[in-house]
Amino acid sequence: MTPPTILNHRYRVVRVLASGGFGDTFLAEDSFLPSKRLCVIKQLKLLSNNSQVYEIVQARFQREAAILEELGRASSQIPELYAYFEESGRFYLVQEWIEGQTLASKVRREGVVSEFAVKQLLEKTLPVLGHIHNRGIIHRDIKPDNVILRHSDGLPVLIDFGAVKESVGTMVNSQGQTVSSIVIGTPGYMPPEQGVGRPLFSSDLYSLGLTCIYLLTGKQPQELPTNHHTGEFAAWRTYAPTVSDQLTEILDRSIRYHPRDRFVTAQDMLAALQATMAPATVMAPVVVVSPTGATVTPVPPVASIPPTHPHLSVPPVAPSPSLPSTPPTSLVSPSVPPTQVRPASDRPSERSARALVAAGMTATLVAISTGGLYYYLQQIRPQQQVQAKLEELEMFQSQGDYQSCLSAARSLQSTVQSGFSEDLRAQVTSIANTCASAQDRATLQAAVNIASQANPNWQQAIDKAREIPETSVIYPDAEKFIHGWQKNVLQNYLQNEVPQRYPRLSETLPSFKLAVEEVTSEQVTVSYDSASNPRRAEPESIRRTTALLMELLRGNGEEVAPVYTDFTQLVIYPRQGDQQGILRSDYWQTYLTEKGAGRSLAELQDRLKAQIQVANR
Repeated sequence: MTPPTILNHRYRVVRVLASGGFGDTFLAEDSFLPSKRLCVIKQLKLLSNNSQVYEIVQARFQREAAILEELGRASSQIPELYAYFEESGRFYLVQEWIEGQTLASKVRREGVVSEFAVKQLLEKTLPVLGHIHNRGIIHRDIKPDNVILRHSDGLPVLIDFGAVKESVGTMVNSQGQTVSSIVIGTPGYMPPEQGVGRPLFSSDLYSLGLTCIYLLTGKQPQELPTNHHTGEFAAWRTYAPTVSDQLTEILDRSIRYHPRDRFVTAQDMLAALQATMAPATVMAPVVVVSPTGATVTPVPPVASIPPTHPHLSVPPVAPSPSLPSTPPTSLVSPSVPPTQVRPASDRPSERSARALVAAGMTATLVAISTGGLYYYLQQIRPQQQVQAKLEELEMFQSQGDYQSCLSAARSLQSTVQSGFSEDLRAQVTSIANTCASAQDRATLQAAVNIASQANPNWQQAIDKAREIPETSVIYPDAEKFIHGWQKNVLQNYLQNEVPQRYPRLSETLPSFKLAVEEVTSEQVTVSYDSASNPRRAEPESIRRTTALLMELLRGNGEEVAPVYTDFTQLVIYPRQGDQQGILRSDYWQTYLTEKGAGRSLAELQDRLKAQIQVANR
């Protein structure tokens, strides 16, 4: 189609972004502003020429535009509405241009995303949906193409609300009543109730759940198996077997066939997600044994510090069983029979008896106080100290000081190894693991921030991410980032540094137009151009190029220093051919070792070529 040059005497169309049944979408410049600000203009076509419909649509369009304006101002993750106008019987929205890539584009270019990334997406998107739903608005068309990851901050932005489309789809039925003639939504991503024109708030959650499943599997909803009896999606996890049970349960609930079985609100879904990111630990009560060996019946604690967090608490400790339940004056020594008190004129033998009673009482009180002190020192005070430490951990967590939280938790772990319940030790271990994961996430985020700068230092980002231990639960996500950044480092090395370091290659290597296609823990894959020289696609040339690339990556033991060795094989192929060369790293290392031992170079090179496998791609 040929787009208009100028719209509303103000907006110069740069290019067409999309075309569809509802109208077209343009990228345009605002000629009224000195900055020539870019904006998105959505052109909406009426589906009816009825004059009555035009007036109704005009009113609805203005109302929906006002709502979009309000939503855009309230949330940075909804495009701001700059203006709206009518021209030549068509309606136009002028909205903020979001620089970024859609989720669909990300998967097409980079492949499926990690569970960590999907959780981040949900954590950032659900509050926006909650805000929209609180205004009584249903998006109606959430799908990978309608969520943009903004380049500036990585936040997901929701675009293309369905309510405005519905307004221009208004028709007049045979009874003269205005009705919507269209169903808003995308087949596959919209739930059954939306397909019959009855969307609910949970309909958006259904669409968001399927969007996340697409990110994890790379499969459109139509490609996923369904249960023919219930209509439920079945076994999508077979395409993403590493996804945790917790996230699977959340996504499965969001895409239930019946709305009653789904999350009711976005807040409910967010709460379920956050519960998986910071699991609660429930403690069993501590059974305390007194110094005499008797089991103590739990009663309210003595001078306990009230916990401030439901998951960071020490069970109350019972007081000493030796403490009297009646005033001390009623106590007598069990070894002395009760004696009746007489006047001072009593006989000496009676006075002696009274003295024995007093002595027995004193001995009993001393025993009680001594036992109580022992019990306090051995039971109550350690429990109070642990309680104080747990509250300190809570403070560190709330402040985001995960390093201090982790150090204190590990110290507390050694404290509770003996003399405390298994449940308490499990609780402290859980806190330590939570703090460690949070610290690792913060480290990964710091690495991502380094890589997201205008002039990113890829190697610095890699070094930062490698601070995360391989035993961490988020290491698999960190490793994917590391491999992506390593790909950029190697690309810069081959394209810019090699011709400068090694003059012998400065004339020939650039013509290969080397492109690092993929870096994993097992393999580096590189492609090169053979269009200018078709002979480069022949097996012998593929072998020579494979050996050269291995030399540039792992060094040759002489003037070429190793720059990257964390892979077990190199795969290289001409982009215009259908064959590839494969060379294992251990074969190259054997070649270097024997070369250093003075073996015949020609013989070694022939042997190395024989180790380079050339096979169809």
